[in-house]
Amino acid sequence: MAQNTKIVGTVADGQGQVIRLLAFDDFISKKIITLGESKISNDGSFLVEFDLKDTIRTFIDINYQRAELFLEPGKTYELNIAYNPANQLESYFDRQGLVFDFVEDDPLELNRMIWKFNEMYNTFILENFEHIVKLKDKARVSDFEAQISEEFNDSVHPYLNDYINYKMADVYQFARLKGKSVLANEYFVGKAVLYENVEYSFFFEEFFEKFLTTNPDLITISDLIIAVNDKQDIQPILDALYAIPWLHDPVFRELVLIHGLKGLYHNGTYKKSAVLAMIKDIYEKTSDPMHRRITTKLLETLSHLAPGTPAPDLELISIAGQPF
Repeated sequence: MAQNTKIVGTVADGQGQVIRLLAFDDFISKKIITLGESKISNDGSFLVEFDLKDTIRTFIDINYQRAELFLEPGKTYELNIAYNPANQLESYFDRQGLVFDFVEDDPLELNRMIWKFNEMYNTFILENFEHIVKLKDKARVSDFEAQISEEFNDSVHPYLNDYINYKMADVYQFARLKGKSVLANEYFVGKAVLYENVEYSFFFEEFFEKFLTTNPDLITISDLIIAVNDKQDIQPILDALYAIPWLHDPVFRELVLIHGLKGLYHNGTYKKSAVLAMIKDIYEKTSDPMHRRITTKLLETLSHLAPGTPAPDLELISIAGQPF
């Protein structure tokens, strides 16, 4: 059940600007949605409130200067934000991120614990990269996991625990310390799909990157071309995926297919119209509400500004503050 969640605080040098809270609607379509927004008052204060069902990763945004913020349903967050108006004149790609801190100093607050873990993780990777990637030193990773377990032993927050678990899973993946089947059985089989956990989504995307086009033992490129370009038929691909023991779960297999079709859309070998038709087919057939939502947003994002689609209406504000 959704609960009212608030962000309040002050923005230094942000008077008159609009502060927005953004999030990805889902980790596959990556459609950006606005959870709430507020005009910053003359004294720099603001209030953004909205209903929130799950713990999620969001972004505070002021004129495309952004900062990551993890939010839990039903909580109120009081922040002090530093905003640099001069960055507004920079290119979108050169703008610096926002800097903020919490008014209340709570070391057990979710964001602070994630910051602490990330600092430990980044130090570990920098100091041990060659040992774990080139020398395949699993013992170092195991020792670090033990250190993390001891440091966060008192954590009862499921989001943090999953965040750490899948962040470490990615270490075993990029260093190739465990094979795909071992990783799949350990982190996917029998596990819930954590649609809102950012580290789960990173691990999932890395694991299944180009999965349909780089596994000829699964499905050959020629068979994939026939299924997509000629027949627009999802069933041969689903059948091929089912041949993998750790892809027998129908919901998870469908998610892998959705992710794979997104990749095919950006691959010039496959007809974009055919891929869109197959995504629409999943939308119409799926019994999973989240997958229906993902395919809806994916169809929107892939079709947005595509050749042949109507141009969007544009409205700008003049110097006098009038729309035109």
